[in-house]
Formats: sequence, C-alpha cells, structure tokens
Amino acid sequence: MFNNIKKVLILIAIFFWYAGCTEKIPATHLVFVDYSLSTPIFIKGNSNRLLDQIKQSLKQMNAGDRMVVYPIHLATSTAAPMVRFIKPLPNGDLNDRNNAMKENNNFIQVLKDILIEPGIGRNIRLKTNIYPIIHKINRYANEGPLFVKIFSDMKHEFSNENFDELFGPLKKDPDTYANEIFQLINPKPLLSNCAIKILIPGLSEGEMEDELIRNNIILFWEKLFRLTGSKVSIQDL
Repeated sequence: MFNNIKKVLILIAIFFWYAGCTEKIPATHLVFVDYSLSTPIFIKGNSNRLLDQIKQSLKQMNAGDRMVVYPIHLATSTAAPMVRFIKPLPNGDLNDRNNAMKENNNFIQVLKDILIEPGIGRNIRLKTNIYPIIHKINRYANEGPLFVKIFSDMKHEFSNENFDELFGPLKKDPDTYANEIFQLINPKPLLSNCAIKILIPGLSEGEMEDELIRNNIILFWEKLFRLTGSKVSIQDL
C-alpha cells in the first residue's frame, strides 16, 4: 500500500516537473513599416496586402504573445513603437473564440487608422535609415521566439550612404559590403531565435530606377541578416 502511494506521488511530481519544463515562452512579433517617400507602401493595394500580412501574424499568435509595430524613416533609431498589442488570455468559456476574433478585429482597426495617419512629417520621410532596426530587433533577442516582418524597399539612404549609388554606379559587391556593415554594427547577442520576413511593396508597372540594383539590394540584406544568425526570406508584398 505504502509503495503504491509512493509511486503515485513520484508520478505526480514528474508530471508537474514536465509541465513546468514545457511551458510555452510567449513569442514576440515585430513589424517594421517603411514610411520613406521612396517606398510605395500605401499605393495600389499595397496597404491592404500589408494589413493581410499582419492579420496572418495575429492568427499565428498564442495567448500572451505580443506584437510591436515600429516605423522606418530618417529617425528610425529614436522612433518609438506606433502600437503595442498583447493577445489576451482566454477566459475558459464558450465565448473565447468570439472574444479573440473581436480583440483581433479591434486591433486591426486601430492599427489601420495609425498606419494611414501616423502623424510623421514629410521631412522625416525624405530618407531611409534602416540599419537601426537590427538593434531594435536585438533588444528582444533574449525574450523568447522572435518573428519579424519588414515592409520596405530596403533602400537605405542615410548620412553619406545611398544604396542607389552603392549598388548602381559604384558597383559595390553585396556580399563583401554586408560583411563590412556587420562588423560595424556588431549586434550582440546574435539573432539565432529570430525569423525575418522582408516584404517589398511594388507596382505592377515596375520601377525603372530600381531595375538594375534591386537584386543586389536583396543579396545584401540576405547576407547581412544571416550573419546576425537569423533566418531570412525576402519576397514581394
């Protein structure tokens, strides 16, 4: 009898130990939206596709996961989040599904209003400082799984650095240049728990000024983010 009770107690202890070890760590979903004038983010259906991508991320989020949305522009480094959202914990009743849908829809409406009218002055949108997003992502690196979506043409233009020139007339090698920038930025810790998706907004008629440099820009960012330890994919929005 005593031995049976002892066995039961041991099994209970093992169960609670295992449950504690397998408790899910909340994930963070970071969204970066490029507001520079060079990016056609709110032209010809791109804004709807952007919102669809964010809705997809919301569906993937579990209770307790958070989403933080940042702008990209001239002052990216000092820009505060535009909006934050934490997926609420369920109440444990039959209304949980409806409540979750209501919360998501409310967040999307708030986000839509903020995205379209962000209150960012034209002078801040004249250039694009993209490198600081690596440091912003890095701040969340030790806080669990990290998923990042970047909506941008990824044409960095800040200070005396302009991708139109670097990958155009100057013909910089994207692989070599990515190594140089990585050494300069030197992100710590590395982003080994991070999955980054870059979505480039465009137009059906294309953009002639980007025709010769787009591929090198893509190769540069693929290399740079892989050097940080993250997984990265790049596709059209």
